[in-house]
Amino acid sequence: MQVLPPDQIKPQSLSDYADECYQSGLRMYHNARHDPSAYIHGLLERDKGNPDYLNGGFLPSATFYAVDGDFILGAIRVRRGSNYQVDNIIGHIGYETRPSARNLGVAKTLLNWVIDHHLIGDALISVEQDNIASINVIESIGAMALEPFYDDDMGIILRFKVTGTQSSSLTSPLPKS
Repeated sequence: MQVLPPDQIKPQSLSDYADECYQSGLRMYHNARHDPSAYIHGLLERDKGNPDYLNGGFLPSATFYAVDGDFILGAIRVRRGSNYQVDNIIGHIGYETRPSARNLGVAKTLLNWVIDHHLIGDALISVEQDNIASINVIESIGAMALEPFYDDDMGIILRFKVTGTQSSSLTSPLPKS
């Protein structure tokens, strides 16, 4: 398994991945199914912080894919900065595993890779309290549990903190205090 940025992903591979994820209920992949090249372009622009791609409260973010050859197994996003949504509901780090690749260690591999190769400083990971598989993954990497958050629409959101090991010129997702 390799972890690659979006510009190293073949559009057809992304389209196949997006279709399977969409069919399982991940609606965020609707556009990627039909125009994967434009979707990849949008991810790269969001990583650059291009304001044209940050509407609706989106923060700059980097996306990476776990792949086996041309087959995408999962994706992870690292949001830079902070706002109400990130601090309380979605966290700095969001990920998913392709439904047909679940229980293969994909999410754990992606989280460990981000911590070891991309993340500087602390970041939040949030999860709905009934997502036991994701909670197990987050706990297995040694994330520190924080105070849960209650959202009227989502219910109880469990929040965890991880600390990256990078000390280069990469940007920390949390603002300096």
